[in-house]
Amino acid sequence: MNSPIPAGGGARGRPATRPLSPLEQRVLAKLLSAEFPGAQELRNQLAHTRVTRPWGSESPSVDLDVPPGVPEARIDDGIVPATGTVMDDAGELFGELLLWVSGGRLSALEFSWYGDTAPTELPDPDLVTVSVQ
Repeated sequence: MNSPIPAGGGARGRPATRPLSPLEQRVLAKLLSAEFPGAQELRNQLAHTRVTRPWGSESPSVDLDVPPGVPEARIDDGIVPATGTVMDDAGELFGELLLWVSGGRLSALEFSWYGDTAPTELPDPDLVTVSVQ
């Protein structure tokens, strides 16, 4: 008899996860297309990256998990130095995409927005301009 995996935890105490959606994959690839120290190692983590949870029921921001054994990036914890500026279909500034790293591993994708209406999905990567600070 198989026992179910408890909510919030998988085998060996790791969180229950799901694969990146195609849109999440494309947005992360766009952010990591910029060159900065550690970018190549983070790009190498993408194939192994999984989503552990959304930041809210309607939020496109998600926590990420990269399993042990995947090489870490030599980069400080926090926001990577590549930020994605998001424009809406009318060319107006809509928000920013921030990629978080913890322990040399991708840890979160955040979509912060300007204005009163929160987005419920990530933007088309074609509407994102990446700059390195």
